[in-house]
Amino acid sequence: MRTCPTVHEHCEAEAMSESGDSKTARIVLTTLGDVAVAVMTARRMARDVGFGETDEFAIGTAVSELATNAIRYARLGEVLLQLIERKGRSGLEAIIEDKGPGIEDVDKALADHWSTTDSLGLGLPGVKRMMDEFILVSHPDRGTRATIRKWLAPRTKPYEYGIAVRPFLGEPAAGDVGLVIEERNGLFIAIIDVLGHGSEAHEVASTIVQFLTSHHRSDLCSTLEELHASLQRTRGAAAGIARIDYASSELRYAAIGNTVVRRIGPRPFRLVSRDGTLGHVHRTPREERLTIEKKDVILFYTDGVRDHFELERYPTIATDSAPAIARNIIRLFGKLHDDAACIALRPFR
Repeated sequence: MRTCPTVHEHCEAEAMSESGDSKTARIVLTTLGDVAVAVMTARRMARDVGFGETDEFAIGTAVSELATNAIRYARLGEVLLQLIERKGRSGLEAIIEDKGPGIEDVDKALADHWSTTDSLGLGLPGVKRMMDEFILVSHPDRGTRATIRKWLAPRTKPYEYGIAVRPFLGEPAAGDVGLVIEERNGLFIAIIDVLGHGSEAHEVASTIVQFLTSHHRSDLCSTLEELHASLQRTRGAAAGIARIDYASSELRYAAIGNTVVRRIGPRPFRLVSRDGTLGHVHRTPREERLTIEKKDVILFYTDGVRDHFELERYPTIATDSAPAIARNIIRLFGKLHDDAACIALRPFR
């Protein structure tokens, strides 16, 4: 029997302690019921930080295996769960500790096809395979401490979006259009409704897209005023423009005319457009703001979509992809005798 600590590490990067104000949960293990609580808590925290169902299940399974071992061999243990950050990446850490007999040979315990019982459970080798980092420290006759970490895969974009347009029934093209420009630190978004419909309206809409693609500024109100000047002697348009900052998840919005921005989610909200028509007469634009949360869906749409539609008719809006949401909003709530455009945006989950 070994008389010194045994340490085994398997990780993508050097293990390090985490500090700061990460959210934490602590569960004392005395029964299998406590194991179930630890698993449910781990899965909830995994969802909160942004893991998908597959990773959420893997984290819950790993916590279950290690916490069950603590009950089986030590009859008493503890699980500490915490959300962690490292070099801009988010993750979840679980530390499972007991004061039991310890593990005599950690390397052997981590080898495939080895078990001290007839259990059909995951086993320590399975935990090691499913986690990004696994650190196991055991003192014979004094207990075992297992640390597992799972990291969110890095994404180049924190949001997904979709654009859908449907012209007036019988027309080949629409005067309504949506535009999303991906920038280094965020998104520029525009929803446009040119007065009238048909080919002439579509030509004006195409001109607006070209203008905004090359002239959009950080100052949304100034951008709208410049667009207003460029639309003199045209049929005019309603337009809503927005910027989303990746770092703060803040959406800034300014609009003239009958475009709509709505936040669908736990805290529904609607931003306000100012009266008028760009290219003709309008009130002074004003910037509105909201913060996008993880469970939100953000909708931008023109008045070719019924304004006060009932979400009960679209029960899967919370789980559909952004492109599917944009298509379905127009399919379910669009007016056949008007052009319609919708942009749907949501955080990746």
